[in-house]
Amino acid sequence: MKVMFSQSDDGRLCTWRAELPKHRQLQGSTMGTRAARTDLPHDLAQFVVEVTLGLEEGFWNLVANGATFKSVGRRQTKPGRQLIAAHVPS
Repeated sequence: MKVMFSQSDDGRLCTWRAELPKHRQLQGSTMGTRAARTDLPHDLAQFVVEVTLGLEEGFWNLVANGATFKSVGRRQTKPGRQLIAAHVPS
């Protein structure tokens, strides 16, 4: 999966877009970067941590494998919900 982050509004906002397997596109959320008094967007920090640590059960890998989270505006599907449920800590 390829994820692209971009800034807008003089760096106050950050948006991400992902290219999923089979050339499917996913438009991600837009978030404020200054709300937490940092210029590093939460989603970008999460992506870097998961890739660096090789976390295969993190948010980004689940998205790449078809998880359908409401927060990214994807229509929830039964397989997508099952993938999420399979990775919820018990």
